[in-house]
Amino acid sequence: MKIVLTGAAGRIGRAVGKRLVSEGLQVIGLDLRTDESLPYSVRVGDVTDLEALIGLLEGADGVVHLAAVPGPRFAEPHLVFATNVLGTFNMLEGCRKTGVRRVVMASSVNAVGLHYNRCRPRLDYLPLDEDHPARPEEAYSLSKWFGELAADATARLMPEICAVSLRFHGVISDTALERLRQNPITEIPGDYKGLWGYVHIDDVVRSVLKGLQAQWTGHQTFFICARDTHSAVPTPLLLKAAYPDVPLKRPIGDFAGLFDISKAKRLLGWEPSISWRAPSLRH
Repeated sequence: MKIVLTGAAGRIGRAVGKRLVSEGLQVIGLDLRTDESLPYSVRVGDVTDLEALIGLLEGADGVVHLAAVPGPRFAEPHLVFATNVLGTFNMLEGCRKTGVRRVVMASSVNAVGLHYNRCRPRLDYLPLDEDHPARPEEAYSLSKWFGELAADATARLMPEICAVSLRFHGVISDTALERLRQNPITEIPGDYKGLWGYVHIDDVVRSVLKGLQAQWTGHQTFFICARDTHSAVPTPLLLKAAYPDVPLKRPIGDFAGLFDISKAKRLLGWEPSISWRAPSLRH
């Protein structure tokens, strides 16, 4: 099985690519730079170049699309938006033109409009699920939402496609995990715009694998987050400080996360296995 991996030399791309190779898949990487230390080839190229992307996709069985400007502070807003939206559209258009029917895309919880919003996010309810309205305000978050809309449009044009948008949140490594354990976050309200969320990179990699194995057709989005918050303060106290007026869809436990990840379990068979509060259940 041949998988095209965009953003193949990036932090998440490297972890995903190594796991795909270990699973016996052929990986063809694309990035703005190469790295000969990786166990797969990385071609130097740009996802904003549609013709080059189509050439790479010929004969592929699936795509993992991770290439993007990874946040609003890495480039001017117009460049963030142009790169991310055009890159995602080109990847989807390339799949349509070459008949690639399996796509896994990196989206972000910020497609809803959270961490980078100017003021407190407007939330209709908590925990957030994938049906919550999207209200992004700046270029990066808007680009992730537009990427999901482009996947919706591609699924209408190509009903046989299986397109998976994974809304990652605050992806952390073992080093960051240990830092949380040694120095727990106790600020109130703390990261209220991001709803105190996070996810370990190993759980991100597993979500990508689950996405590649999905058997349904169409396009679906999924929150990919830990079960708990990254805060040592009980979640009800955080909510009282930051969102006392937001309705709760269900009772919130002591340190429960505020992203509903039940859809990922139901349709992908994915659940997070790593928390900073306890030894992991890695597999």
